[in-house]
Amino acid sequence: MTEDTLAEFREVLQRPKFAKQIRNRFATIEEIMQRVLLLIELYPVIPAPTIVEADPDDDRFVVCALSAGAKHLISSDSHLLDMGSYSEISFLTVREVLEWKFPYLLE
Repeated sequence: MTEDTLAEFREVLQRPKFAKQIRNRFATIEEIMQRVLLLIELYPVIPAPTIVEADPDDDRFVVCALSAGAKHLISSDSHLLDMGSYSEISFLTVREVLEWKFPYLLE
């Protein structure tokens, strides 16, 4: 993750639609963030031109993938999926990854 994607994650967790799930599974958003920080590696943001013309806010995820040297970015975001790829990074859905790597899970 980058600082930008980490901030976006925190912002999404604060949305009302997640309040019940957080309350049922965790004590606080801060606890979730502490757990996430144990699992991730933070990468610096690299300067890039606008990448996702349809939604420039999505650029932060592509830049994060570029910074990490990722080959794939897994997303359900239609703006990214419509692009298909950027540079050496392909944009895939969870289902596509499952079909590709773990087809036996879908049987």
